[in-house]
Amino acid sequence: MHLRVRPLRPDDDAAIQLVAARMRDTLVEVLGEARGGSMYTMEWLVDRVRWHLNPKLCVGTVLLIEEQPSVIVGHTIVRVEPDDEDGGGGTLGLISTTYVVPERRRAGLAEALLRAGEAWLLSHGATRLATNTSESNWPLIRLYEKAGYSVVRRAPEVKMVQLSRPARAPSSQAAAGDGADALAQDLPGQEQLTVPEAELIGADEVTVLVDRVVSALDE
Repeated sequence: MHLRVRPLRPDDDAAIQLVAARMRDTLVEVLGEARGGSMYTMEWLVDRVRWHLNPKLCVGTVLLIEEQPSVIVGHTIVRVEPDDEDGGGGTLGLISTTYVVPERRRAGLAEALLRAGEAWLLSHGATRLATNTSESNWPLIRLYEKAGYSVVRRAPEVKMVQLSRPARAPSSQAAAGDGADALAQDLPGQEQLTVPEAELIGADEVTVLVDRVVSALDE
């Protein structure tokens, strides 16, 4: 079995729709159908995916992990933005969403997406890396802690935490298969987490980097 990570193309409407649907699945899985399923319309989610792919609006990307032939089994959404926590004018590399289909979890795919997302963010000047998630999302929290992140901020009123690490600190190698069921998403009402708005949430050089990341997963 061959795996690869690649950027989502802005003209790939089917994949954009799929990522948007899985963003909703993430919310439902973490928050439950009543809250997660009603939080955003599909139109809003699709627009949010496209926003990350529009360089006029956002320095970001969506990375897909595929099984050949071209079966998308996971994705991560990342972007860089000014770091309000850094008085020195640093840049935050935010990992907005990580998702792996349930049948392919516990196989190292979430770790591969994390490494690929980090590589992209570092190549775009991030000085700090972070993600926001539910305080009860232990698979995601454990994955990031093994990669050198720690909880730096809590928002108890919305039961959210932010995990972060400096970009200069090398992330440790998580054990293969750990955290493959990780889900991460930004949620509304996170002013203490310095998320700028309510949300969930392709370069050839990046493709080369992520090919190296997933090569050990080939079977």
